[in-house]
Amino acid sequence: MTVPANPVPLPMPVAVLGTALAVAAADTVLRAWRPARANVPSNLLFLGIAWVPFFVLPYVGPWTVTALAALLALLASLDFSRMVGLSLHGRFFAATVALTVGCFPVAAYAGGRALASIPVLALVALGTAGASAREPTHVLQKLGLAWLAVLAYGYSYAHAVLFVTGHWPAVAPTTLLALVILVAKFANVAYMVARRATGRARVQLFAAPVGGASGGALLTALWPALDPLRLVLVGLVVGLALGAGTRAHTLIVADVTGEPERQRKGTMLFGFGLALAAGYWMLVLTAAG
Repeated sequence: MTVPANPVPLPMPVAVLGTALAVAAADTVLRAWRPARANVPSNLLFLGIAWVPFFVLPYVGPWTVTALAALLALLASLDFSRMVGLSLHGRFFAATVALTVGCFPVAAYAGGRALASIPVLALVALGTAGASAREPTHVLQKLGLAWLAVLAYGYSYAHAVLFVTGHWPAVAPTTLLALVILVAKFANVAYMVARRATGRARVQLFAAPVGGASGGALLTALWPALDPLRLVLVGLVVGLALGAGTRAHTLIVADVTGEPERQRKGTMLFGFGLALAAGYWMLVLTAAG
């Protein structure tokens, strides 16, 4: 793939880095840490997944971003498949894994234009897997869950490749991707605060967009090179996608497993994929305008 050169680290303003550290501290404090044996390892893992990329992305190239995004998408897809029982159905599971991983080289081909083919190609491949079954047992459910997994983890996370192979004004591609991650964490922290204050799960549908837009506004105030209206709109859409995606994941897993509604550790990975894709397309649409 042809990528814009980003050989020299492009550091963010100190004020932006300080703000990120404050948001990371809030993210840490708002998590449940007791009982320690059950929560500490997973909390540290997911804090690392969220925050290590933000701080290292401006210093790495597109190939590193692609490899890390593909690895994260694969692990998240495997976790989702395990939770909803898709991993018990060999042909659907194998097709889901192959399609998820395949999204990344497709995103790197032809300037990213080929990625638009994934939803249709995935439906054809998974439909073929379903049609080869001997008995029509829960075919619709398995087909729907497999297609959803490919879109949520493969197709959506592959937008990281589109970010870092694109040409953006003001900041380097990998730095822009880091900013979108930070805006998503603003949205995440906002709805964690709102949920603690209200005790209502659906509040994230309102709190996350507000948090994302507020984060976008703050970042443009701290970094004048950024387009204020554009980043606020991106924050709003990223927050909405994150809130809706995490809520949808909770409902889907509860519906399929029959267990009570609860947000799981992997819920955020589902929502973030949707937020990443939504943020990319909002940047493209506002650039076109």
